[in-house]
Amino acid sequence: MLCSIEKIEPLTNFIFRVLLKPVQPFEFRAGQYINVSLSCGSLPFSIASCPSNGTFLELHIGGSDISKKNTLVMEELTNSWVCANMVEVSEARGEAWLREESVKPLLLVAGGTGMSYALSILKNSLEQGFTQPIYVYWGAKDMDNLYVHDELVDIALQNKNVSYVPVTEISTCPQYTKKGKVLECVMSDFRNLSEFDIYLCGPCKMVEVARDWLCDKRGAEPEQLYADAFAYL
Repeated sequence: MLCSIEKIEPLTNFIFRVLLKPVQPFEFRAGQYINVSLSCGSLPFSIASCPSNGTFLELHIGGSDISKKNTLVMEELTNSWVCANMVEVSEARGEAWLREESVKPLLLVAGGTGMSYALSILKNSLEQGFTQPIYVYWGAKDMDNLYVHDELVDIALQNKNVSYVPVTEISTCPQYTKKGKVLECVMSDFRNLSEFDIYLCGPCKMVEVARDWLCDKRGAEPEQLYADAFAYL
């Protein structure tokens, strides 16, 4: 499907919010992704927006540091935006979407821009009226890379069933975040995850380790864990 680029805005020095507008309403489930056709190939990006807003698709593109690939992607998208060129995207893909019929507590674990995936699931859960506990753990290099931190704080304050735990490798603001690796904090805070639905998004290595640790040491069953990275591990 073709999309216009409605807006590009920086969230950090190296992470950008890209808002696409499909030429017709776009159906997807919270937690799915799209492939964007670029000159360097077709690249997957999680959809950060809610399925109820099929008019726009929000993507978070970038990382904690500059990279050649991300620079080329953003240069091409920015040029398309300025020139009012359309971009082509795939249909919604991925099997790690929100299981709306479940009443289990939710544990959302994100690393870096994996928050785009978790944010869609979180917002859709609340929109659907979920009342079970929802725990959001987000790991990043430093406070600057927690690029929607204020939004998540507000969501947690407005919804008693939401707990938000930011984790940074470099602790510049200890009053706001835990220091360390996000998975280590999850392991420290939970002794048993056998009753949870667990959604994971981040570097493949993080997801792989999470599957091993949470199943072997915290009682989770593989079918309780959702991550599209599992298809490649």
